[in-house]
Amino acid sequence: MRFAVQDSGIGISPDDASRLFTNFTQLDTTSSKTYGGTGLGLAISRQLAELLGGEIGVFSDTGQGSVFWFTIRCRQAEFEDLPVHLPEPEGPVQVFLTPPHILLVDDNPINQKVGQRLLHKLGCVVDVATDGPDAIAQATALGANYDLIFMDIQMPDMDGITATREIREHLGTGCRPWWP
Repeated sequence: MRFAVQDSGIGISPDDASRLFTNFTQLDTTSSKTYGGTGLGLAISRQLAELLGGEIGVFSDTGQGSVFWFTIRCRQAEFEDLPVHLPEPEGPVQVFLTPPHILLVDDNPINQKVGQRLLHKLGCVVDVATDGPDAIAQATALGANYDLIFMDIQMPDMDGITATREIREHLGTGCRPWWP
């Protein structure tokens, strides 16, 4: 299968396009960028496409927009054995015996809503913090007992790594992040 997305942006020069899918590469390195990424998104996308037996690329010229595309290998499904419509489950899907209490930390309101809806469907109790200082205040508040904190790494004012370190300092060594 082949998927493609076209934009009408500023386009990408052939020299830049040749480096686009490599690790730690960002084409816009100006200091005016509001948020910087790691330059891994397209490199990871390339690896995923290759793992699925495909490839990824871009067609672009400076000033002409771009077409990003990828291919993957798929098997043909036997549709006669499948129902035409799979109904959505009524209410939350019961995944946990006891609903976990989760703190979702993200400065983007859309990410907050999407995360909340997904976690609620799994049966989680979700609180939202809008930035690092808010996350610290909620996680360390008297009586707060979060089973899990989903932390956005790139936030203005205080990044997620700093906020996580502060939370760990307040709560002690029983609170461990997923990284070593």
